[in-house]
Formats: sequence, structure tokens, C-alpha cells
Amino acid sequence: MIAPSLIPTKASDRVKTDRRDARQLARLFRAGELTAIYVPDAEDEAMRDLVRARDRAMIDQRKARQRLKGFLLRLGHRYLGRGNWSSAHLRYLSSLRFSHAAQQIAFQEYLEAITVASERLERLTKAMEAALPGWKREPVVRAIALKAQQRLNGRYRLMLGRHKKTVVVVAALARELCGFVWAIACQVSAPEKIKARAALRAPAPARTTPSRRQYQLDSSKRYKN
Repeated sequence: MIAPSLIPTKASDRVKTDRRDARQLARLFRAGELTAIYVPDAEDEAMRDLVRARDRAMIDQRKARQRLKGFLLRLGHRYLGRGNWSSAHLRYLSSLRFSHAAQQIAFQEYLEAITVASERLERLTKAMEAALPGWKREPVVRAIALKAQQRLNGRYRLMLGRHKKTVVVVAALARELCGFVWAIACQVSAPEKIKARAALRAPAPARTTPSRRQYQLDSSKRYKN
């Protein structure tokens, strides 16, 4: 399977027919210029569906939290604690009371929507963890995840030791985490392409046989300084 977007084309080649396309594809295939893509099987598609469902649950949770925060800010309620959605923040939310019954009902509905979204996200996270064992891509995912955990943990402690701001540290680690996630996606979707790149980057083996060229010193020749 070849990716259509990765087929080399000329800017001046505007005539498109089946015969010309077939010849062009045959010529590019013989030259090794076509890029193959990975076609996921049924098991991979099932894992993708589960990941997409968790992503949607995460988006729903974030939107529900934003709706509640907008509701409270509109009524003048501001949380002065350090971290949102922590245990202290949840206790603060449970202690809020409103003078009008309609506002109290709206607040309870917003809070219930957050609870439902959080429980759904937790269920899908546990389902992903349970589906990972036995998957053919499990060794690759676990190896890259372990490498990411070790590196990001060390970077976090190092940057905090240099008195960097927590926001700066989290942003820097988030960028590195995106790189590890991209590495997992590449290893899962196109493992043959990754192996080909690694083979090209590998150093050339050292020569074991001596060179055939030999040099002889002629003692009869003298050179002037």
C-alpha cells in the first residue's frame, strides 16, 4: 500500500491519465521512490477505537470543567487555592451555596456532569490498561514508555534543582512527552520504515583487509631542503 500524498510529482506534469500514471508508478517503484504505509488490522483498529473514545472522554471532562468555572466566575466565586480539581478544590465546591434555587440546581448539574465525565474517563483508562497485555505492539509501547518515564523524571528533578519555574518545567516536559508519543505512533504504524532509517544511519563497518596499494621507498633519490 502506497501513500498517494508521498508520491513524487513534477510541477510541470499536469496531464493525468491512467496510462501515464501507471508508467510513472512503475518507474518510481523500480527506483525505490515510493513510500509504503502500514495498513492496520482488526486488532489495531480496535485499539484505535478505544483510544479515540478515551480522547473524547478527556475532551468532555475538560469542557465540563470549563463550563463550571465560567458559571462560578460569572457569579463572583473565585477559588484562591493553589491547584484546581484537587481534593481541597473539590471540598470548596461542595461547600458552595447559592441564594436562588435555580442557580443551585444549575451548579449541581454542572458538578454532576464533571463527575460523570471523570468516571467515564477513569473507566476507559482502565480498559486501555487491561487491553494492552497480549497486544502485539505491547513490547514497543512499554519500552518507549519506560524510557520516557525515566528521562522525564530525571529532567523534572534537574530543572527544579536549578530553580526553574514549575510552569516552565511542565511546558518543557510536555514538549518532550509529545516526542515520545510520536515515537510510539511511528513504531506502531510504520515499523519497517523505522528499521530502514536505522539501517541507513548505522556506521559503515571497518575494513578488515589491508589496502592493495603498496609504497616503496627509493633510497637512491635525495631531496634538497
